Amino acid sequence: MSAPPHSGPRPHAAPADPPLVSVLIPAHNEADYIGACLKALFASDPLPGGQRVEVLVLANGCTDATGAIATAQPVPQGWDLRLVELPEGGKLNALNAGDAQARGEVLIYLDADVTVERALVAQLAEALQGPAPRYASGTPQIAPAPSALTRAYGRSGCSCPLCKRVCPALASLR
Repeated sequence: MSAPPHSGPRPHAAPADPPLVSVLIPAHNEADYIGACLKALFASDPLPGGQRVEVLVLANGCTDATGAIATAQPVPQGWDLRLVELPEGGKLNALNAGDAQARGEVLIYLDADVTVERALVAQLAEALQGPAPRYASGTPQIAPAPSALTRAYGRSGCSCPLCKRVCPALASLR
């Protein structure tokens, strides 16, 4: 989870309203994970200053029920959920499409196979406020990989020296 550098309010944000936080979730055939991801996200602590939250599920090239499962989730008051269906797969394309549609002054990126702790979104929103570009992250809780191939890929990514220093919990997955 992170937010890329971006300075100040987005041009189409309403200045009289509390700042809007956009959570962008790229999802390609994530039917097995998107429900738990959204359930944890929607159970988040209230945001500081009455900030509102929009969640964009960026369903890119899905051939499963990712979109249907996402839109079936109950959405709490103060939150909006939008499904953005993209015909082609590709995380970068999905993120670019999400960036173009996000209305928030604060952007938070979350993978569909990650569940967040209750306090994380409020902490990120507070840390990312202000006109200067900022980056903030939490410690990801990644769902177990469903196949031997994806588990091997995850282990190889966690063996790099940076991962061992920055996130020892991920390095322990080896």
